[in-house]
Amino acid sequence: MNPKESSTLQKRKQSPYMKWLRESGQLELFDIMKSSLNGNFEKVAADPRAWLHSASRLKRAAQTLAALGIQSDAEMLHKRPRARKPVFIRLFPVWMMLNGMALESVTKGVLVLQDPKIRTTEPRFFGHDLFWLLETAKVGLDQYEQDLVGRLIDCVIWAGRYPVPKTQDTYYPTATYGADRTIFDRLFNRVKALLTL
Repeated sequence: MNPKESSTLQKRKQSPYMKWLRESGQLELFDIMKSSLNGNFEKVAADPRAWLHSASRLKRAAQTLAALGIQSDAEMLHKRPRARKPVFIRLFPVWMMLNGMALESVTKGVLVLQDPKIRTTEPRFFGHDLFWLLETAKVGLDQYEQDLVGRLIDCVIWAGRYPVPKTQDTYYPTATYGADRTIFDRLFNRVKALLTL
C-alpha cells in the first residue's frame, strides 16, 4: 500500500460517518457487511448483473433529475413567463454525466460478460473513454451516437462536475439537442440487450 492510500484510509477511519458508526453501535454491522463483500468481491465484480444494476440506478437518477427539472421549468414559466434560464438547461451537464456513467457501467457489464478477467488485465477498463469501451464491446455507433458519446465523455470527465476541465485545450462547450434523450435511450437499450443473462 502506498503512503497516499494509507493517509486516505486513515482519514476515512476518522470521518464523521465512521465516528457515527462507532458511537451508534453500527460499526459491527458495517464490518460484517464489509467482510461478506470481501469474500465475494471478485464474484460481484465479475458479475454482469452487478454492472447492469449500477447502470440502471444511474439511468434512473438521470430520468428523475430530468423529470424534476422539466416540472420546475413548467412551474417557473407559468409564474414568470420571461424567466431567463430554465432549470433543466442548467442541470443538463449533470443529466449527461449520470447518463454517461450509466452507459459506462452497462458497457463494462458487457465487457465482463465477454471476458471476466478484463478488470484486471486492461487498465482502460476503469477509465471514462466510452469510445474505447463501446468499441471493445463491439458496439457500432452512427454519427449521432458518436456525437452524443463525445459529449457524454466531456460531462463525465468534467462538465457535469466542474466549471472547467484540467486544461484549457480540452474545454469544449457542452450543448443539448432535442433528440439526445431518444438517441441515448436507443444506444443504452442496444448495449443492455448484449447482456443476455
